[in-house]
Amino acid sequence: MNDERNNASPWLALLVGALIVAIGLIAYFRYAGPGRGLDALRAIDFHIMPPRLPDAPKIPSAPIPQPQ
Repeated sequence: MNDERNNASPWLALLVGALIVAIGLIAYFRYAGPGRGLDALRAIDFHIMPPRLPDAPKIPSAPIPQPQ
């Protein structure tokens, strides 16, 4: 009798288990309530002020020719 075994079963079980854990963690963070999980990150308000650039130097005006 030829006993052929499929080695993909343990890896498939590991992958399915990891997906179940990931879905559980996402559900926990999503439905944990206000102030917890990912909702707390959405409540943060950032006010970033860019640095003010110095004024550009003024171009001197050309002398106006005087009529003779």
